[in-house]
Amino acid sequence: MEKDKEATTEEEPPVEVDEGELTIVEFKASTVSRGVNDDFASDNLLGKIVRSEDEAYTLYNEYAYEKGFSIRKAKSRYYEGTRLIRQKEYVCSKEGFKEDPTPSETPSYNRLDVRTGCKAMIRFTVKDDEWKVTHFIAEHNHELASSEERHLLRSARNFRRPQPRLMNPMETPSMATENTGIVQRDQNLVTEQNLVFIEGADAQSLCQWFKKKKNGDIMFFHDVQLDQEGRVTNFFWCDGRSRIDYGYFGDVVVFDATYRINKYNMICAPFFGINHHRTKVMFGCAFLLDDTSTSFIWLFKSFLESMGNKAPRTIVTYQDDAALVRAVEEVFPVTCHIICPWYIVKKASSHLAGLYSNPVFAQMFRRCVQQCDTEADFEETWQRMVEEYGCKNHSWLKTIYRYRQKWSTAFSKKVFSSGVVSSQRNEYVDIFGGISSSKITSLTRFALEVDELVARWHDAEVKLNFRCKQGAPPLVIKKSSICQQAAQIYTHKIFELFEQEYLEGVGALRCTELSSCGTLCTYRMVGDMDDQKEHIVQFDSATLNVSCSCKKFESMGILCSHCLSCLHMKNVNVIPHQYILKRWTKIAKDRAAHEDLMETNRRETEVEYHTDIMRWAYDMMTRSLKSPITRVMLRDSFRQIDQELKRLESDLELNTASNAQASGTSGKRKKSTSNDSSKPRKINDRTMDHSVEANIPFDIVNLNQGSIDLGAAPFYPFSPQYLQHPHFSAQEAAEQFQRNN
Repeated sequence: MEKDKEATTEEEPPVEVDEGELTIVEFKASTVSRGVNDDFASDNLLGKIVRSEDEAYTLYNEYAYEKGFSIRKAKSRYYEGTRLIRQKEYVCSKEGFKEDPTPSETPSYNRLDVRTGCKAMIRFTVKDDEWKVTHFIAEHNHELASSEERHLLRSARNFRRPQPRLMNPMETPSMATENTGIVQRDQNLVTEQNLVFIEGADAQSLCQWFKKKKNGDIMFFHDVQLDQEGRVTNFFWCDGRSRIDYGYFGDVVVFDATYRINKYNMICAPFFGINHHRTKVMFGCAFLLDDTSTSFIWLFKSFLESMGNKAPRTIVTYQDDAALVRAVEEVFPVTCHIICPWYIVKKASSHLAGLYSNPVFAQMFRRCVQQCDTEADFEETWQRMVEEYGCKNHSWLKTIYRYRQKWSTAFSKKVFSSGVVSSQRNEYVDIFGGISSSKITSLTRFALEVDELVARWHDAEVKLNFRCKQGAPPLVIKKSSICQQAAQIYTHKIFELFEQEYLEGVGALRCTELSSCGTLCTYRMVGDMDDQKEHIVQFDSATLNVSCSCKKFESMGILCSHCLSCLHMKNVNVIPHQYILKRWTKIAKDRAAHEDLMETNRRETEVEYHTDIMRWAYDMMTRSLKSPITRVMLRDSFRQIDQELKRLESDLELNTASNAQASGTSGKRKKSTSNDSSKPRKINDRTMDHSVEANIPFDIVNLNQGSIDLGAAPFYPFSPQYLQHPHFSAQEAAEQFQRNN
């Protein structure tokens, strides 16, 4: 009997395989990833047979690609005395755990910790030149990559797959061939596109492009303004993805009306925001003929309409123009308007040419812009500046002083701005810097350039999402529980900012207790070295509420170094839940039905409901496009929801009829109220308690009380999170149904 020898560890007990279950899988040399392969439909590769080591690797690698994980080679066992492989194993790339570096090694702080101890693997046993799968584990302990992220998998980089191509905006969706990754071009496409650009007027060309976009994107929105003579003056558009992203990150909107298109000197004005990776997301774009208040008001109303009349919390602009300020106040009366401090500092050098060359004056001016802690401090510094340098009547200084609440951080530091407000030029300024525009650039060509720019932004976001799923960022302090928590919940970019604040708070601040009253303590924080500025921190040990005079959490959404230093000193080893802002987490784009309503305890309007459901359905539809399996699943889900809605509608109609009949015998009901109030009555052969309003469906009441198996009945018009929320009540549901019917 021939003895075996292992390459790494001892041999595990052999696995017996029923020969009747074996399947021979043929591979060609030029294997290409195939949409949804029949070989992988059962999620079980046990018993598959291939002919070589390359085919074995390709089999598991293609299976991994279809499922959404990466693989790597593992154990090899050889026949004793030879280099002939007896058994070969491949494992998930997240198998095992990362080893701590030895003291002599220099750790790499840029590599992700991707290991999660995943047990998924496959083992091939070689006999008579046949590579047979004799052991297979399919379960993973981590999230798998989505269809749009699979091309980023490490083991899939050498696949010769059909490369996805962005559809030309002038093409219609019918030109795409499903599941092939190839777009069939219409023979007349080039001619038609040339005619649009060459023969058509710019306005007509752009409107035609809008129509083409609308045909392929049901949530595409556009608006055009005409002057009194019927001539087109202003354009606005946004696509479905922009409207979806606005639902997640539309709390802060940046509006930039400083970019000019050379051909007509028109204003190209984008609306954009910041996502959970602190990269840009587009909400919409406009071409404006002028910068009057009339044009701005029309544009803001169109933007608000496209977003379901949901105004942002904060709007940041790069202009101090009076027309723009009036337009914001009229259309967004409850939105906080911030004029970017960087713009004010930039304009000072031109409006105050003589004065600003004086370094003392320039320092005082910059202090007024972003270094004053309180409003009183600002007023004192401003008055001293204008009196010492005799510029009290300077026209530009008088103008910006009237809007001081909008550009000085002394007034706006409590307003959430997601970190886009700065006195320094940053990456959020001049977002069209990579787009070339000449005197012959048409509006349609520029709109296409903007469309391609937004597509690149989306691709970058997909890569960052994938990187966050692959592993945790490296920790400077590995044994810190609060840093480990932050690394798990925050995106990598936000974690870097948090870790920087934590390190500064723990290692670079001196703390002095000022007062203590019960559970409330007050501390003074001062920097160890150059920064001797004092900050006051208050901490309540009963509620774990902490606040700082710097107001970084209020403006940025992450705890500052002063608050983290206080938590560390009080032995609080986790981030209090009230200071974890969902928009900065890895699950920022996971939907929770009625989340905003639960936070504000208010009822939604019909427009809000319609917009929210449209965004939700559109988002699911676009995510399901790339795979027949997800398309079938979504159709089946909608079919079940439709059936459940019909059943609930039938219940509601029956309840309404029952109420109408009962109103005719109200006298009899009053007499029997005391005797029958505890008796249940039947609705559609199901029992309902009198304690609940008659027009609430039975299943909704029971779901609220926790007596329905959600696994058996998963589709309801109210989500379990909403029904279980303390703000929800059966009475509220009854009133909602009465209003809708």
